[in-house]
Amino acid sequence: MSSLSPEEIFEILTFLEMNLGHLTGAFFFGQLTEILLEADSKGRRRWYVTAVYAVTMIFLGEIPMVLDSFAAYILGVLAVFAVLLPGSREDIWIKVFLCVTFFSIRFHVMSAINQINMSLYELGTVLFNKATENRYINTGQISMVHIALSAALGLLWLLGSFVIMAKFAARNVPFRNRRPDGKEILILLMPGILGALCYFMIHWIHVESGPGQNAAWFSPWQYFSIWLTVLMINILSLASIFAVWKLFHELERKQEEEKYQELLENQMREMQSHIREIEQLYAGIRGMKHDVKNHITVMESLMDQQNYEEARAWLGSVERAVEQMEYEHRTGNPVTDVIINEKYSRAKEEKVRFETGFFFPEQEGPDVFDISIILNNALENALEAVSREPEENRQIMLHSRCRKQVFLIEIKNTFTGSLDWDRESGLPLSAKEDRQHHGLGLKNIRRAAEKYYGAIDIETKDGMFLLTVMLNLGGHSMEKRSES
Repeated sequence: MSSLSPEEIFEILTFLEMNLGHLTGAFFFGQLTEILLEADSKGRRRWYVTAVYAVTMIFLGEIPMVLDSFAAYILGVLAVFAVLLPGSREDIWIKVFLCVTFFSIRFHVMSAINQINMSLYELGTVLFNKATENRYINTGQISMVHIALSAALGLLWLLGSFVIMAKFAARNVPFRNRRPDGKEILILLMPGILGALCYFMIHWIHVESGPGQNAAWFSPWQYFSIWLTVLMINILSLASIFAVWKLFHELERKQEEEKYQELLENQMREMQSHIREIEQLYAGIRGMKHDVKNHITVMESLMDQQNYEEARAWLGSVERAVEQMEYEHRTGNPVTDVIINEKYSRAKEEKVRFETGFFFPEQEGPDVFDISIILNNALENALEAVSREPEENRQIMLHSRCRKQVFLIEIKNTFTGSLDWDRESGLPLSAKEDRQHHGLGLKNIRRAAEKYYGAIDIETKDGMFLLTVMLNLGGHSMEKRSES
């Protein structure tokens, strides 16, 4: 069996380098798809994108004389866009942003790696020839080894770059909780569009420069200014793409913090309203005590006159006045009494069966403000969730129990849908149209629980949504004693 010629080895190395590069790019494209678009339950869309891009590029790579690389990569991205298009039309501009951004990132990463590899290749050649005193300068096998090492290094650079960029993108996703408007998408698209134009310009100059000028593209040490200019364009284009990502992510995070503060202020106002309601209740009780003597006098007078009908009517009015000061559910704390009875009244109006066995812990327990945040948000979410269910199927159950120093709060409500989870927060995605407020209630509950070294747990089972909040009262009370 005859050995392969240097030309055949070169063809094999080129084939492997090109197709492994396509596969690496395809996996990165799939990862970006999962990051920017809401992931489906099984991640199928990510693998569709990966497969379509890889197959398209490998196929086009087999017919290089028909299309140049610029047109081939455009067709690869368009094939992916065609696969994504049948989904939600509301996300179409995000899909455009995804495809344009990937096209630009892929080019600039590949171009930067090529610039670096060219310089390393020439430097390695010079050093090798100098070390061997040019004895192997025309040896084909040595050249092939050199090319193979250069290709392997390039693939490692490519893989490492895509992994780092995917991690950065996952931590800095713009518009995770809402759909962007046209102006925002345009701003996000600008770095990618400029990057694509740079690709076209560099590609055109490379093609049109002619055979006599091509040396400028393969001799970075001889044409250092051109080499450095191209490399800086690549680096600055990539930096601008991810800088805009980071900027929008930080703006959204700041807006979310502002929404959280606004929600906290609203809950403070609700707490003040609850306290005023309690004060009015106590004022009513004091007034009732003051009026007891008058009521007794009136009843004695009516009985002396044997006016029994009037006496019954008077007793009925007194009973109704007393009932207005009574709560259906008592929890052992006046603030939580007000909160739960308010939600109970709303549930009755909305034809929701409301069952509660909540009791405020008797021992040195949590701050009532923290418990009010948990109850307000959890019951508000439950009422909103059951409102989407048929009337005959609406049910909310609230219970609490204390085991040693652990206080557990459980809120169950009817739920026949399915949950999509936010990868960053680990919480369910909201079904609200307004995604700016999505998940804030659960985040507030988790923050309140974490103050007590606790946590929350969410599960769906048998047509019910179950939220469990655990508070470690022992750890919190020790912390309070140490502070005092």
